[in-house]
Order: sequence, then C-alpha cells, then structure tokens
Amino acid sequence: MSENTDKPTPFSSSESPLFCSLDAHRVMLQTIVDHSPADIYLKDLDGKYLLVNRNFGARMEQDPTTIVGKTVFDCFSEAEAEQKAANDETVIRGGKARQFEEVVTMDDGPHTLLSEKFPVRDETGVINGVCGISTDITARKADEEKLRRMSRQIQQQSRTLETVLSSSPNIVYMFDGQGRFLYANQSGATHFAVRSVDMIGRTLKSLKRPEGVYEPLMLHLAQVFKTGKTIEGQLDFSAPAGRHELAYTLIPIMDIRGRVVNVIAYVNDITLEREKDRMLKAQTMELNRSNDELEDFARVASISLNDPLNVIQNYLNLLEKSLGDSLSSESRSYLERTRSGTDRMKALMDDLIEYSRVGLKAEAYAQLPMNEVVDAAQGDLEKRIQETKAVIHVDKLPTVWGIESQIKQVWVHLISNALKYNQSGSPKVNISVAQKNDLWVFSISDNGIGIETKDTDRIFQIFQRLHVRHAYSGTGIGLAVCRKIVQQHEGDIWLESEPGEGTTFFFGLPILYKGGHQMMIDLFEEP
Repeated sequence: MSENTDKPTPFSSSESPLFCSLDAHRVMLQTIVDHSPADIYLKDLDGKYLLVNRNFGARMEQDPTTIVGKTVFDCFSEAEAEQKAANDETVIRGGKARQFEEVVTMDDGPHTLLSEKFPVRDETGVINGVCGISTDITARKADEEKLRRMSRQIQQQSRTLETVLSSSPNIVYMFDGQGRFLYANQSGATHFAVRSVDMIGRTLKSLKRPEGVYEPLMLHLAQVFKTGKTIEGQLDFSAPAGRHELAYTLIPIMDIRGRVVNVIAYVNDITLEREKDRMLKAQTMELNRSNDELEDFARVASISLNDPLNVIQNYLNLLEKSLGDSLSSESRSYLERTRSGTDRMKALMDDLIEYSRVGLKAEAYAQLPMNEVVDAAQGDLEKRIQETKAVIHVDKLPTVWGIESQIKQVWVHLISNALKYNQSGSPKVNISVAQKNDLWVFSISDNGIGIETKDTDRIFQIFQRLHVRHAYSGTGIGLAVCRKIVQQHEGDIWLESEPGEGTTFFFGLPILYKGGHQMMIDLFEEP
C-alpha cells in the first residue's frame, strides 16, 4: 500500500485559518512577543519602531501601539537615546548580532538592560532593520557588585591576616584530614628550617625531627578530627641547641554539616618561660632561706647584744650602790653618762633589730578594717595619750589588704611622733583618708612644731635625727621603719609641713591588692 504524499501537513494554510493572511501572522507574532518577560522591539533603518511588545510598553508606561513610529529620541533622554542609536548603527554596519549593556532611567532610578541586537534582512539578504531583546539585569548587577566588594574585602582581610600571622612570633599551622600541612606561617616554617611553601602537602613525619617528638601532637590531631573538640597539650624534647618545650592548642574547623574539615594548630615556644619559672622558683626558695637566716640572726642578735648591755647596766647599778656617798660629783657624772650611753645603745639595738625584721617573716596578707587597726595602735599608746591630754579624731576608714602587725606599727610610730613633737600643751591629731586613682591615701595631721622643707626627705632615713637628744628622745629609726613597711606594701609615704604650723604625714596603699609576698607564696605552693 503506497503512502499518500498528498496529505496536507498540520500547519498548511489550507487547513489552519491562523496562517491564512499577513494580518494573522502579525497578530500571532504580537501575541508571542507580548508574553515574553524581556523587552522586544523591531526598528527600521531610520530608527523608527515597527514593533514593540507589552513589556517594553510597560517599561515606558505607554500603550505599545503609541510607540510604533517613534524613535529612541522620542522615548528616552538624549544621552540614553544616543547610546541606543549608536549600538543600532554598530549592528547594522557589522551585519551581525551584538550584545550591549544599556542604561535607562525609570521612576525608581537607573536600570541596566542587557540588550541582544541583531540585523533583520529581507529575502535577498539586505539588512532592512534591527531587532532587539533586552533583559533587565539591574538586580544581577547589584548582586555582582556586592560580590565584588565582598571579594575585595575578603582578599584584604586575607592579606591582613596573612601579614599578622607571618609577623607573629607564635607558630600557626593548618592540617587536613590526612595530617598534611595546608598552611604554615613564617615562625612555623622557621621552626623546621624550611620555607612555608615547602611545607604544604607534607606531614609532620616527613620533616626532619627526632623520632617520636611529635607523636603526642599527631595523636591529638587525629582525636580532634574524630571528636570535633579543642585539645591542648605540650611537647618536651631535646635538640642540638638545647632543651625545647612547646605548648599547643588544636582547634577544629567545621563545615555547615558539623564535620571537621581542617584543624588549626597554635604552637608557643615556652622554653624561656618555663626556664624563667624554674629560676624564679629557685630564687624564691633561696630568698626564703636567706630571710630565715636573717630572722635567726636578728633573734640571736637581740639576745646576744642585749645581754652584755644588761650586764653593764647591772654592774653600773652595783657600783653606784657599793660606793654610795663616797662617789665624788665628778665620778657620779661619769657614772650617769655611762648609764645613759648604755641605755641609748640598748634603744638603738632594739630599734635596729625592729627595722631589720620588717619583711623577713612571710606573714599572711589579710583584709584589715583600718579603723580597728588605728584603735589597736591607740591602745598601745593609751598611757602617753592620757599624759599629753591629746585629742585624736579618726574619720571612717576603709578596709585594706596588708599585714596587720606592720600596718599597726606604722600608726603607732606616726601617732607617737604627733604627740612627741608638740609644744602646744594639747596635741590635736586628725586621721582621714582620700581615694586617689588606685590608692587609699591615709593622712595624719597634727598641730606640732613642724618640719623644715629641706628635712622632709632626710627624716625617713635611718638614724637621722632633726633634734638634739636632750630635747626629744628617740633613735631616729621610727619613720625609716614606716617607709620600709609601706614600700613593702607597694605604697609610698611622704609629708607636708610648715615650721610652727604642724605636720601632715601621708601614706598610700593599693585599693585592689592581695599582697605581693603572699601572692608569690601562693604561686609556688604545692597542691
């Protein structure tokens, strides 16, 4: 059975009225282009629009039929029209399709269109128009610009990070899941005496180090990849240059699904730090031993030096008693001078031993309510306060950190001086405090004889007296003891005075302070 070759095709004009006329073709074409999301238009060689689709008309806010017959100079700004006309001319002269980015201004601002333009030819191949298909890529351009900015920022941050890591004295590595180096900063490369680039792709085992040195780090590295938890550890090994101690921290880097993809290793060379710790511990032990010896010396000296003085004083008393009235006035004067000298020597020895003992014993620092400490000092001086009829006013004082016996000693010396160097017949003493930066500054003011400005520094030196012995008793060591105690509490002491107008002593103690000596003891205390 032969095939019927005369059977009409589905799209033959004899069967479909849609293709029966040119007008029908035009309607069909308009329907197709109107449903395109892009701007579609056809121009003749004079630049007049022959066809525009509905999307183009919507962009121009006009009925598409009203645009037909117009040119770009009727529809766009002069600059935009010139750009479009120039692009059309390029396509006509070149005779082939071209792609352009064209800008049009709309109510919400400028929009960028990606226009695909191509020449339209008649049946003889002669170009008689230009067709264009334009897609709005404004949002895409904005996204691309964002990506470019982000890329530039990331690159800048990457360069900055690389600069920081390269100049860091600490070692930084990055490892992949097979334990291979992905990154090594300059310090990390120097540690292995190679270039950073030469470490990439290698493993710790492949680098020349004594066998087993990095085994703990490699085991921890595998554990971090398995558990996703940060691990810290230390390496201790011998090298030709001496012993090395390294502390490392391994930090996992995870993907969005929580899997460990890389591990960052921060490695610090703590060799010098550990050596300093050992030296400091040894020095502290030696200092404690020396302090114990000095304290023993002070105790022995107190007994050994005072015993001969006590013997001399006893024999002087026996000599005076046995000779009695037979002593001449001249001999009695010699005897009194000798007794006075031994008394002064005994006082000097007692004060010198007191001065030498300050800071020897590692007494515990504690919180001291200063009002209670001042009350205790006044209790020690109760008899002298009553004898001089002194009036002592004490403001509300804060609590400080310190050694109670020593801080009380400071108050005893300062209050005692305020009572001793006073000729008013009614000593008045005011004790107050002020906060200055990180210090509590305590002050004790009196209405005594005052001090010359030239003597304000000398008065704190050991055995420095400003007055003759017969005028005021003492050895000139009390204020030296005060300064030593205050300085060992990380403070300072000074005074302000005018002769005849009284004196104010100041001493500052840290507000936030646990006590240097006690902190050192805690640091090296065995658990």
